[in-house]
Amino acid sequence: MMTNLEERILNKVRDRLGADRIENAIIYLDHNLKSPSKQLHAGDVAMDMPWNGHIAFVDLEPGLNWGHSCLYLAIPLDDGEVIEVAAQMPPFLKTETATFHLLWRGPLAPQWAVATNPT
Repeated sequence: MMTNLEERILNKVRDRLGADRIENAIIYLDHNLKSPSKQLHAGDVAMDMPWNGHIAFVDLEPGLNWGHSCLYLAIPLDDGEVIEVAAQMPPFLKTETATFHLLWRGPLAPQWAVATNPT
C-alpha cells in the first residue's frame, strides 16, 4: 500500500509523462528528502534542485540493457513545477547515489525488469 507522499509523487509523474508513456515504465523513488541545491547528482546527470523535494527515476524502456532512454524527475513537496532531466543510465550503478526503491511498475512493463536490489 502506498503512502500519501508516494501517491502524490506518482500522480505528479503520471501528469508529467502522460498515460501512454507510464504504461510501459518502471518508476523508482528516492525517499530521502532533498534540500535546495545548485547541483544534485543522480545517476549520470546533474540537476538543479531549487526547493525541498524528492527525486524519481523513470525507466522508459525496461527490458533493454543499461544505456537507454530514461528520466530523472525532481518533484517538489508543494505544487511547484516538476523538473525533468533526460538520461541514459540508471542510478543503480553509482554507489554515491541515494537509495531508490520501486514505486510503480506499469502494466505493460515486464516484471523481470524491476531492479530488486538497487543501492
